[in-house]
Amino acid sequence: MHHITAHGLGGIPLFPAADDRNVAVQLIGKEIARSGWKCLEYCVMTTHYHLVVELTDHDTLSTGVGHLNRLYASYFNGSYARRGHAFESRFDDVLVDTDEYRLEVVRYVALNPTRAAICRLPEQYPWSAYGSIVGLFPDDPIVDLATALAPFGGSRDAYRAYVEELDPRLRRR
Repeated sequence: MHHITAHGLGGIPLFPAADDRNVAVQLIGKEIARSGWKCLEYCVMTTHYHLVVELTDHDTLSTGVGHLNRLYASYFNGSYARRGHAFESRFDDVLVDTDEYRLEVVRYVALNPTRAAICRLPEQYPWSAYGSIVGLFPDDPIVDLATALAPFGGSRDAYRAYVEELDPRLRRR
């Protein structure tokens, strides 16, 4: 399992408009299907994106993310009359190697728009899987719901409670 991020070159707004974020989500969905990944969570922000994926074939990470980023860079450069690199670097990848880290990384990705003060509640951000995972919107075909909800006994309510808990010290008591 991996937490993947990719940022715009020099902090440029890589996904400045709603249409750009929509294209990015479509391309993410296509790449997840093409590479055979299981997506647990995603979020496309203005300057970067996050993916939490479980690989079914370990050889697909670099090729898959590279393919995704090349397709989006081509779209972005064409849309904004740009040339050259759009992404700051290849991509960042952190191995999700414990159950505890898995829980924390999906919470981090889901809350990214609220921490950036773009919206008050994570389900209000339309370029994220969170609202569909917790059942407020139709199931997102990008997300492997069974894999995303597995640590929560398959419960959307438990997932939501975990992501939105205000003080984890209360849970640890």
